[in-house]
Amino acid sequence: MQNLFLVSRGFIRPSLRVRTRLASLLSAQDLNVSKRFLTRRLLERLDPAETEAVILLSERVETEKVPEPAEPGNGELLDRYLLGGGGLLIVGGANAPDTPVAERRPVAPVNVRLANEFSRVYDGIGDFAVKDILFIRTPAEDVDVHFDVESTEAGGQPIPLVWTRYRGKGRLCCIGLSMRAASIRNPFVRKLIIQSVDWLLAGRRTEASV
Repeated sequence: MQNLFLVSRGFIRPSLRVRTRLASLLSAQDLNVSKRFLTRRLLERLDPAETEAVILLSERVETEKVPEPAEPGNGELLDRYLLGGGGLLIVGGANAPDTPVAERRPVAPVNVRLANEFSRVYDGIGDFAVKDILFIRTPAEDVDVHFDVESTEAGGQPIPLVWTRYRGKGRLCCIGLSMRAASIRNPFVRKLIIQSVDWLLAGRRTEASV
């Protein structure tokens, strides 16, 4: 059974209900899920050989405390984990290596569109709607965008919502939804989470089956 950390910054946001529902959803996929709080010590001790994937959750835009000059920041610690072969899923406003949140929009209906009809990561998931908080990022050029949201500006480019990329031996996935309790009841969102984690662990599953 593979190990997965479900990491949040505090007790209140995301709510205990959200964390419990996510843990239950993922545990049903034959994963050993541990709920943790985000601390520097946790990030320093992350080892891809022991924890195959990490999900970082936040309903708010996270700001990182400036580390001591000789210390790596949280983003650098997460990048080390990725380079070593870890799988990282960024949800909502949690910090992603080199991809900060540019905008946080309030709770509203979000019409999610399939941006890549040939995506094998999210096979079987098409367009869907959900009421949630939207976090907008500007991803790097080497990412694969799978779902987007139509821009509210006239002539604006689609807003990337779900994207993946390879980083060293690891895999990174980002979902720009907050994952409110109501959202996790949405069958499309549930599939999105499960298939994201499946992709993060795909290499490990293949190696384990040999």
